[in-house]
Amino acid sequence: MRSHILKAALAAALVSTSIAGAFAASLPADPGTPMPGTAAQAQPVTPNTMTMTSPTPATPKPAHTAMRHETLRPRLAHIDRRLGEANERIRVDHGRGYLTAAEYRAFRARSHEIRMEAQRTAANHQGVLPKANFIAFQNRIDRLNREIHHAVTT
Repeated sequence: MRSHILKAALAAALVSTSIAGAFAASLPADPGTPMPGTAAQAQPVTPNTMTMTSPTPATPKPAHTAMRHETLRPRLAHIDRRLGEANERIRVDHGRGYLTAAEYRAFRARSHEIRMEAQRTAANHQGVLPKANFIAFQNRIDRLNREIHHAVTT
């Protein structure tokens, strides 16, 4: 059963945070600094009003490490998201009376075990989840979901 309410809530949260972030980014860091588009900003810039500062160069990251971390970090987030969906399904099915208290505790414990092992594996690999481990965790989550379905339908 797919919930459109959950998708709508996530979309609303995403939109509201991005709008709030855009608004916060447009505010000046110094309260005395005029807002963009105000009359105070329309004053002409003269050499006396300009401050001469040299920009500090940004330290570039090596391309191979920046690329690697950006492509692998979503794997742990994906595992965490799928486990959250499984936990929600466990909670809802238990609330509807389809799972006993013992089944509920066992499924929650297995979900927690998978999450802790995924986080431990990522921590051992500088915060990233290797592809082979990612596939193994995906298979474990699939097996957990099948067993939840079996417990609910029998």
